[in-house]
Formats: sequence, structure tokens, C-alpha cells
Amino acid sequence: MVQDSMIVAGVDIGKQWLDIACHPSGKAMRVANGAAGHAALVAWLQEQGVRRIGMEASGGYERGVAHALRAAGFELVLFQPRQVRAFAMFRLKLAKNDRLDAALLAHCAAEVEAVRAAPDPRLEPLAEHMRLIEQMEADHARMKTRVEAYRTPRLQRALVR
Repeated sequence: MVQDSMIVAGVDIGKQWLDIACHPSGKAMRVANGAAGHAALVAWLQEQGVRRIGMEASGGYERGVAHALRAAGFELVLFQPRQVRAFAMFRLKLAKNDRLDAALLAHCAAEVEAVRAAPDPRLEPLAEHMRLIEQMEADHARMKTRVEAYRTPRLQRALVR
């Protein structure tokens, strides 16, 4: 567990907005998920004395803000959604909204003992390429299952096309 004196933030990421909460103070704010919002977020976090930030992998919406936070020198903990849900269940925090999720992410990040190094940015294009291949393979498997599930020849032909 991190020292109680460390100020940690959690960022709940949405397509349009970022909801932010600090732990243990409970201070919170919301900014747009874009370059101007990222700059405002960095400035606010620096004012609060935050050193570590927790956030969830969020379908790619986290990439821009993660880059801005790392560039500003913050420690970043990127959680898988399952980890955060398990932590919430353990803490009996079952209510869910953006503000509560940000506070939960901050609490999760405060409990992390060691932060992994950021991935090598040179590998990002390869990772994105691999993610696309994996998604296309999953789409293909679902389509094969769908074709096998329908008996009407007209529907089968439409699905094959």
C-alpha cells in the first residue's frame, strides 16, 4: 500500500468527458476529453500535488489523456475494467456513476504497490495493428456462428455476402 501522504487521482474516461477525483481529499472536477481539457487536467493535478493517477482502459478514449499525463511526469496506473469492478465489490461500493468511478479508481491506484513502466511508444503502431487483427478475427468467428444459426436461405445468403 502507498503511503497515506501520497495524493492520488482517479480519472473516469468517457468519449466526451473526463471525471477526476483525488484520494484521500475527495476533491473532484470534470473536463472535456480533448487537448484543452487534458491541459486543464494536468494543471489542476499539479495544483493538488498529485503524483499517481489511476484510470481504466476505455476502448481507446484513454490514449490521449494517458499520453498527456505521462508527458507531464505523472505515474500512471492503467487498470482493466475487471480489476476495478473486483475492487469495488471487495469494498462493497456497488453504486456506479462517473464521479464515483473516478473516486474508486483513485482508491485503487492508492493501493497499488508498484507501478509498471509505460509501454515503449515505438510499439504503439504494432499494438494497434494487432488489436485490429484480433477484433477482425472475433468478428469473423461471430459471423460464422450467425450464418450457421439461420436456416432461411435468403438470410444465409445475405449474411454470406
